[in-house]
Amino acid sequence: MNKSNLKLSEDSDALLTKVDDLQDVMEALRKDVAQRGVRVGEKQLKHTHKEIEHAKDLLKDLFEYISSELDKVCEEQQFFNLQDDLTQDLQEDIKKIEETFDLIEKCSTEQSKQGAYKRNKVVARLHIPEPGENLHDLKDAVLNEVVTLRPDHASRLEAIAKAEKLREKEREMMQLTKFQEELGDFVGDSKLKKSGGIEELERLRKKEITKT
Repeated sequence: MNKSNLKLSEDSDALLTKVDDLQDVMEALRKDVAQRGVRVGEKQLKHTHKEIEHAKDLLKDLFEYISSELDKVCEEQQFFNLQDDLTQDLQEDIKKIEETFDLIEKCSTEQSKQGAYKRNKVVARLHIPEPGENLHDLKDAVLNEVVTLRPDHASRLEAIAKAEKLREKEREMMQLTKFQEELGDFVGDSKLKKSGGIEELERLRKKEITKT
C-alpha cells in the first residue's frame, strides 16, 4: 500500500509539473499571436501538440492506475468487512459454547449430589443442546428434571400409610373368611343347637375378632 501511494504521488506530481509547463507555453504563444502578431512556426506547433498528447496519455495512465488501486482498496475493504462479520460469528459461537459448558457443569454438580442409581437416571435423560437451541429454557427443564429426582418424604409417608391400611384390611378379610369356614363346619356338624344356639355363635364371633 505504501509503495502504491508513493508511485501515485510521483506520477501525479510529474503530470502536474508538465501541465504547468504547458500552461506557460500556451500563455507565451497566445501573447506572440495576439499581441505581437508573430506567426508560430510549424515545428513549434508540432512540438507543442506532441507535449499536449503526452500529457493526455499520462493523465489516462494516472486514471487507470487510480482505478486499479481503488478496486484493490474496495476488495480489501470487502475482505475486512467479511473478516469483521466472521469475528462476530465466532464471538457468538464461543458464547454458546460457554453456555453449553455451564449447563453441563451444573448438571454434573447435581448428579454428584444424587446416589448412583439416580445419577444414572439423570444421565440417561440428560439432553445436551444442539448449537442454536434456546439454552435458558433447556436449562430450566433439565434442572427441574433433576429436582424431581429428589426424595419426596411426604409422598413416601403417605404411601406407607396407605399400604399399611391395605394390609390391615387384608388381614381382616382373611380372618373373616376363616371364621365363615369354621361356622360352616360348626353348622354342618349340627353343633349349633347342642351348644347353645345363637349365644354360642356370638361367643365364637367375638373370640375370632379378639384374635385379630
